[in-house]
Amino acid sequence: MATDPCMQGKKPQYLSNPDATISMVTREQMPKIYANTNFLTISAGANDIGLVQMLDACVYNFIGSASLDCARTLAEAATFMSSTAFAASWNNLLSSTGSMRRTTQGKVFVIGNAAFFDETTPSCTKTSLAVYAGEGQQKYLTPALRKNLNEMIHRFNWWRFYYITKYNRALSPNGNTLQYPIQFIDPDDRFNGHRLCRGNSDGTGSGNINTWFSTGDARKTPLTREPYEKLKAPTTCNPKGGWNEYIQCRMAKSIQRTWYLALTKSGAGTALNNWERIFHPTTAGHDAIRDEIVDEIAHGSTLSGHNLRILPL
Repeated sequence: MATDPCMQGKKPQYLSNPDATISMVTREQMPKIYANTNFLTISAGANDIGLVQMLDACVYNFIGSASLDCARTLAEAATFMSSTAFAASWNNLLSSTGSMRRTTQGKVFVIGNAAFFDETTPSCTKTSLAVYAGEGQQKYLTPALRKNLNEMIHRFNWWRFYYITKYNRALSPNGNTLQYPIQFIDPDDRFNGHRLCRGNSDGTGSGNINTWFSTGDARKTPLTREPYEKLKAPTTCNPKGGWNEYIQCRMAKSIQRTWYLALTKSGAGTALNNWERIFHPTTAGHDAIRDEIVDEIAHGSTLSGHNLRILPL
């Protein structure tokens, strides 16, 4: 984004922390924002709703029968999204942008998520990404499971859009959306044709440069060139941490629990010591999100989040 013509002369600042919750962003990252910031992008909330725990329960099954229950994690996330605690966290975070907005009349963009899967294609029906596939825990990517995970993402987007709109309306009681200082960016449409399990893919399609999500195994995703995270020792990692901490811990414990996993997953007796940032967009996916933000800056819209699917709540 820093190379885009509309950003020339601007000094980019990157403060991302994949393990941060909304309150951590408010408390630890927002005070570090440059005082003269003109454009601020925020991506937050996934750790609060337990997105990585859902992917463990519904897809990766890191520690077999000891993993969480898929339906339960989805239901708990849906309940939490509508809670007063989630609403308060968002209100506090949005309020923390006030100093920057007043100083520079800057714009704030909250970035939504794209749904992970093509839902009805047959390519994934018999595909499993389970790390621990014993005990009947294969976790096949059936159309029903893909739909449930996609609907969770759409719901996550909707609630963030709702809290942002409510906050904006309090600042602009006349309802002039053009004066709204905070915009919700929904990149979902840009991922059409580039999701996991797309129709012409082999299995999930991960590792194909036209698939804009990665799924984890370093050997299976050679074309994405994404960063890998070093695993932590299972005795010291934090199983309740955020994105990186949780995955590192679960993978380490899975190898500890199942000694032959290193052989079955990484071949030739070498231990699996790297793991991708699972279900994160690839570089091409991040470029698509950038393009959605740049379009918003260049053209603007009278209604932020105009691509959102409206779900029954």
